[in-house]
Amino acid sequence: MFAVAVGDIGKRIRIARSAVGPGPLRPADLARRLDVSQQRLYNWESGRSDPPNDIVLKAARVLGVTVDWLMGDPQDEPPPPMPRAVAERTTPFRVEPIPDAMLPIVSRAGAGHWTDPYQCEDFEPVPAHLVAQDCFGVVVDGDSMFPFLHPGDIAVFKAAKSARIGQTVLARNDEKALTVKVYRHNGEGFELVPINQAYPRATAREWEIEGVLVAYVRDIGPRRITDSDPNGLRWDPATAPVV
Repeated sequence: MFAVAVGDIGKRIRIARSAVGPGPLRPADLARRLDVSQQRLYNWESGRSDPPNDIVLKAARVLGVTVDWLMGDPQDEPPPPMPRAVAERTTPFRVEPIPDAMLPIVSRAGAGHWTDPYQCEDFEPVPAHLVAQDCFGVVVDGDSMFPFLHPGDIAVFKAAKSARIGQTVLARNDEKALTVKVYRHNGEGFELVPINQAYPRATAREWEIEGVLVAYVRDIGPRRITDSDPNGLRWDPATAPVV
């Protein structure tokens, strides 16, 4: 088994993109084919972070290389140039599904109350790479975080008792009621802020943080999309995908 250093996969995606003939495939075109924002593609290609497994599979199909090569197999040679027409064709590729794992669901947010993840009897299948020992999920019920989180999304949180400014958190009050909001400071104190301004803000001291958002899973018809960042998934309207 070969080791993969953080950032290597994205760098190989950039190499393969540049090898597409008769000239390099533009980042905007590859981002469109992968169904991600150009900012996220840039972060991967610059080695800042690694793409999730479903993107690795899709990138291999789009760029005409093997998954092993993208994962850094030293036995694989650099990819040969591929005709531009192949990389830019609009016919959907058949991407092999990522194995699912069962994520404990602590609540259906907006209508439920906190449940200890280790005592959960409610689970949802999500891509296996999103499930870690200290992660749990919430099924979004409501639009206070729209358009970042949509009703029906499975929001994946990493257990935490504190957060950085700008991170999206799951918090509960003394009555175990839950809320999902952005953690911010208004100059006088910390508060929990909805993205949808039709909803009120809350004073952070009235709530206890239980987790930081690291991923979401969204089903759009037959298509399932995910976005993740192990350091905390943040809302950025400038780079958010339109779905």
